[in-house]
Amino acid sequence: MSKSVGMIGSGSEAAPTDRAYLIGCLLFALGSIIWASVNPLVKVLSRTVPLEQILWVRFAGHLLLALCCCLPAHGFGAWRSAEPRTQLVRSLLLLALAAANFLAVSLLPVAHAVAIMFTFPFVVCLLAAPLLHERVRGREWLAASLGFLGVLAIVKPGAAPLTVGVCVALASSLLFALVQIWTRKLGTVDPPATTQLYTALVGTVVLAPFAYWGWSPPGSREWLLLLGAAACTGLGIYLVILGQTYVPAARVAPLAYLQVVTCVLYDITVFDVAVGWMTSLGIAVIVGAGAYTSAAHRPGPTAPRPATGRPAAVPVCTMPAPAPDPVRV
Repeated sequence: MSKSVGMIGSGSEAAPTDRAYLIGCLLFALGSIIWASVNPLVKVLSRTVPLEQILWVRFAGHLLLALCCCLPAHGFGAWRSAEPRTQLVRSLLLLALAAANFLAVSLLPVAHAVAIMFTFPFVVCLLAAPLLHERVRGREWLAASLGFLGVLAIVKPGAAPLTVGVCVALASSLLFALVQIWTRKLGTVDPPATTQLYTALVGTVVLAPFAYWGWSPPGSREWLLLLGAAACTGLGIYLVILGQTYVPAARVAPLAYLQVVTCVLYDITVFDVAVGWMTSLGIAVIVGAGAYTSAAHRPGPTAPRPATGRPAAVPVCTMPAPAPDPVRV
């Protein structure tokens, strides 16, 4: 279909409608769940495969998937970016995030590593105003705070002492917040296909020499897990990027707590980790925070339609105009 549903940043649409907001939240939530599925795969792979090799295959597989999906739909024009330097910065930030996250997961229980990382919505809310010129409302702060309380219930302060793994997980929290901010910036100027291609290419090229020097031939089982991690990464990132073209970053940030819930479920089903009532309560609080931020949204009055029948332009932020080929559904 070619009908616009009110994506953020289009030059001629109003603030996000109910339908656009729902689509953005669903895309972001689904992408977060799929992206979280990479963590248990990395946990298993880290026992037999070097970390740099896991990272390279993850990005190389992501690049192959991006080329197969993006080029037929968008052509070589998908490589054209309105902000190539911003794309490079975001790609390097995501590479650093992936390395920190994979290292933390290999050193800590999956749910603990991811839960520590998920202090990032506080940083997103702090940076959304100065970097994105978006007003962070009280309900976004409340939802982020509730989600963080749920994380504390899962982790139980003191359960994970200040080790190298914990420090790496905290560093990944800051990197995750910066990736969210830069993703939001690019969501208003470049289509998700362009961001996908840049992300995958930069990671593949930068990691190639490290993977070559430390290469250890994987077995058939390892190859299956490596390719699964690459596929989950590419699809998860794409859906997260696409979701943020519909909804401002601070509003969907609490929905990313679903990654913690997903990792807890993987701990239970794959790694036989027992879950007590505090963890169950934390999961409920996290899901509630995400549901609250979605249900609390009320779009402003619809702008009057001009004679042409198109909605009148309503500025939603001071970001630059988007690329001429916005993503539509």
